[in-house]
Amino acid sequence: NESESLEIKHLRISFESVKTITSEPNTAKVDIYNLAQQTIDRITSGEFKHCIFEAGYEELGLIFMGDIRKAIVKKDDVDLILSLEVYDGFNAINLSSVSTTLKAGSTDKDIVYGLIEDMKLDVNSAFIDVENERQLTRAKVINGNAKKYLHQVSANQNADWSVQDGQFFLLGENKVTNGDGYLINERTGMIGTPQKSDNGIELVTLLQPEILVGSLIRVESVVNQYNGDFKVTDIKLSGDTHSEKWYSQITAIGGRFQRAKQK
Repeated sequence: NESESLEIKHLRISFESVKTITSEPNTAKVDIYNLAQQTIDRITSGEFKHCIFEAGYEELGLIFMGDIRKAIVKKDDVDLILSLEVYDGFNAINLSSVSTTLKAGSTDKDIVYGLIEDMKLDVNSAFIDVENERQLTRAKVINGNAKKYLHQVSANQNADWSVQDGQFFLLGENKVTNGDGYLINERTGMIGTPQKSDNGIELVTLLQPEILVGSLIRVESVVNQYNGDFKVTDIKLSGDTHSEKWYSQITAIGGRFQRAKQK
């Protein structure tokens, strides 16, 4: 909550987070084993509303952050498990409303700045890459859910908008968040070979929290047709402190990409 945080470590924790390039809130499920009953009661009562989850091998990396939408307790043999459902940007995406008049000459970038301020997201950390600098020829009243107008701007820009760990992204289809691609091959943790899918290619690596939706990756595998530069559109991060299976499952599309401008 805003006045107090609770750190949980040295217990068994399993997790799975799913992040996509779409405007739907990303989700995560975190299971925490055998917490003290007093701590369980504080979390299930709603005292703590936000969750930041980090994991890694030698260094911790951010796996997910968002609002706790559900906290339930279940029993598995002798284990008492607190199960959290966490949504990234749920309130900002679904509940934010706007009511203002845009002045003549306003650009799509101006509109987006105003909308994400209304969504109470950080403008300074946002990726807002706008190529079509159209301007309103006359003043325009906008009123209603903020995401309605973000959909209109993203369609005009041929872009995708999303919230990733509390950070706003508006990325054109040929734009990525990093200039130098993350190299993915057997030496860097790739498991098996990439596979073709309806949405591009799919591949699995050992857990790599630094690879995000919108990242550029450079794939090297024994399957030449799946080598080259790709943009990450979906990623599932999963693991269990009582297992060695810590994975990043990535879906990505091929193409020629440029680094997006941040803010």
